[in-house]
Formats: sequence, structure tokens, C-alpha cells
Amino acid sequence: MNHAELERELPWYVNATVAPEMRDRIERAVPGCEHCASELGELRALRDVLIASEAAAPSPSNALQANVMRRIEAPGAPRKSWFDLSFLRRNPLAGFGALAAVAVVALFLVPSFMHASGVVSTIESPIDNSEGLTGSAGAPAPAPPPVTSTKTIGGVAAFVARSSPQDQRAGAGHAGADTADAAARAVRQLARNGAIGLIVPDVTNALGQVQRLTDAQFGAVTGLEDTAPSAPGESHTAHVTVSVPDDRFTHTLDALAALGGVTTRSVKTEDLTDSIVDGDARLRNLRHEEADLLRIMDRSGKISDVLDVEQQLASTRESIEQLDAQQKAMRQRVAYATITIDLSDEKTTPVAVAGPGTQISQSWHGALRALWAFTIFVISQGLLLVAFAPYLIVLGLVAYFGYRRIARRR
Repeated sequence: MNHAELERELPWYVNATVAPEMRDRIERAVPGCEHCASELGELRALRDVLIASEAAAPSPSNALQANVMRRIEAPGAPRKSWFDLSFLRRNPLAGFGALAAVAVVALFLVPSFMHASGVVSTIESPIDNSEGLTGSAGAPAPAPPPVTSTKTIGGVAAFVARSSPQDQRAGAGHAGADTADAAARAVRQLARNGAIGLIVPDVTNALGQVQRLTDAQFGAVTGLEDTAPSAPGESHTAHVTVSVPDDRFTHTLDALAALGGVTTRSVKTEDLTDSIVDGDARLRNLRHEEADLLRIMDRSGKISDVLDVEQQLASTRESIEQLDAQQKAMRQRVAYATITIDLSDEKTTPVAVAGPGTQISQSWHGALRALWAFTIFVISQGLLLVAFAPYLIVLGLVAYFGYRRIARRR
């Protein structure tokens, strides 16, 4: 143990706070160093003086202690502010790092919460009513529920009823309408849909043959998806949808089967007789209701009564137009059958593979597009975060003050 180490450890040795092994080393080394032995004596003398002065110092009186405690416990006594941000001055790097982490988490959590709660989806994805009257998958829309109301208009009680076709026919008492409905039900209204899969020598030529065959049957091509091969070993495929008159459906399906090898073939028939007959009955009743309302309009009455009749008349005409469009769509499905054709080449088409330079260029441009898209995403989410900043600040303050309160209690 050298002299410098011994001199550095002597104060701790005098205070009896040095480690046991170090104490043994000091006791062995001090007798051999005259300077260290002298300094050890001075340190011991200084310790005795400090202890004696501390023992001789007067203690505070009982009155002074009671006065100080009373001031501490008084309601108006100054206290340390609970809004203490001194930790940012002590360790600013940690404070700003925590704030940055909270901002990044909020950047991704706030948009996710908005999408989950429906705020963004309501703005970006408006409700699609493009299905119209036919509903999904081309099926007819369900009939509206029966509604019956009685109004007094111009002193005349007008009974306006919208009920199901069965109730309308039962209550109307029109024998001619019932006879017409029975005759219409006797002639079945069938909507047919066919599907056929073909393997042909050349899909391009087959598409031309399908077009010519459809024109010859007085039909039309209503859909086409032509998929060229994009990788070695893939074949040329196409998906065609045609519409032909119902009486030429079977002949057209047989002619299509002659274009190549048949892999799949199916026919589905949907009976629309009841829907069409019931729709016609409802349409007749709505038109009778419209005529009744027009007759009521011709009578004299108060302006409020006339306005009520006009409102009912507008609603009735809207129902007539919707139901008429629905009936026309169903009759169109009955008059024209739909055939779906899947074409596939017998052989696979080799596809040229891009060279290394082209692949590297494509990868570079793809990376730039991804970088630009990510930049736009960060900017947009940052704007959302700024918009929701007041809520985030409130939540952060609540969390901070709660943490400080719990820490004080501990």
C-alpha cells in the first residue's frame, strides 16, 4: 500500500467507516510511515474537537420548537408547489426523450382509435347506396312493411292504406285483378344463369368467337377480364359475361361448349313468379291510391290539408317509381339470361425476365415511392396529432399529477 493511498484512506479510518480489510492494511502500514502517523494523530484530535463542540451546542427550547411546528402545520404555511418540473432541468435529455416517446405512441394510437370509433371511416368512406332497388347480388329489394293511416282532409275522412299484396287483393274485392294474378302465376317467370369453363388453343381467338356468337344470338357482352401471363409457366386466361335472350340460352350454351374442351358447366334457375305478381298487385294499389289522392286534391279545403295531401301524393309517387323500376329489373332478368365463360389457354406462354439493371431500377423507384408514401403518412398523422393535442396534453397532465401524488404518499 503506497503513501498516497494510505493518506487518502486515513479520514475514513478515523471515522470508523473504512472496510475491514482496508482497516487492517492501514494499521499495518501506519507504524512504518512517520508522516502518516503524525497526520493520523491530527485527524483524531480534530475528531475529538468536533464531537466536543457538538455536545456543547445548546438544543432549541421547547417554546421555539412548538412555535416552528405550529407554523408548519398552519393552513397558510407555504408549501412546495405540486406543479414541479424541476426534473427537466436536472435531466433534460430524459425528459425530452419521454415526451418524444409519448408523441410517437400517440401518432399511431390516435389514428387507430379514430378508425376504430368510426370518425375517419365516416369521413373517408361515405355510405354506398349504389345497389339501388335490386339489393345485393341482383336480388329484388324486400317489400316495405305494411303501413295504414287515416287522415281527415278538408272535412273528408281519407283512408290511405299500404299493405302487403295479399291483404290488398283480399280487401279490394276486384275479381278481375285476382283472375289476372292467377293467370300470371300459371306462367312461371324464370331467371336463368349459366356458367361454363373452357380450355381453348388460343384465348385471343376464342374471345373473338365468343363476341361473334353473342352478336348472332342478339345478345351482348356485359363483362370482360383478360389476364395475360405475367410469369413463366402461367397461361393466358379470360373471364367473359354475356347476356342473351332467354329463348336462345340453351342454344348459346351448346355453341360455346363447341369452342374448346369443357371443364365445368352449370345452370341455375331462379323462380321470380311470386315476386313479379306481388309487385304488380302492389303497383296497382299504389296507382289507385294516387288516383284517390288526386281526387281529394280537387276538393276544397284548408291550405294545411292540401299540403298534407301533396306530401302523401309525393310519397306515393316515389313508391310507384321505385316499385316500377324493381319490376322492370326483374322482367329484364327473366327476358335475358346471363352466361359466365372462363377461358384458359392449353399451353403456357414464356415471359421474358427483366435484366439486372432493369430490376435494380425498378427496386430503386419502388423504394422512392414507398419513402414518399411513408412521408405523406407521417405528415397526415402528425396533423391528426396536432388536432388532438389538447386532449393529449390534458391526459398527460392528469397522469403526471397522479404520479406525483402517489410518489408523495409513498
